[in-house]
Amino acid sequence: MTSAVEAAKTVKVTPTEAWSECEREIQVRVRCYDKWIGDGKIAWADARDRLARLGEASRMLKEIIESTEGEA
Repeated sequence: MTSAVEAAKTVKVTPTEAWSECEREIQVRVRCYDKWIGDGKIAWADARDRLARLGEASRMLKEIIESTEGEA
C-alpha cells in the first residue's frame, strides 16, 4: 500500500483547493500555537514567522485565483 504522503504527490489540486487548505491550516495554527509556545514545542518567533508566511502564501494564492477568474 502506498503511503498517504506518497499518494498525495499524484493528486491534482485546484488553486481554490490549495487556498482553502492554507486557510484551514492557518486556523489550526491559530488554535494551537499559543499552547505549543507555552509547552516549549515551538519558539514564539518561529510561530510568528510561520504564521506570517502561511498567511502571505494564502493571500498570494487568493490573488492569483481572483486574477484568473473567467479565464479558461
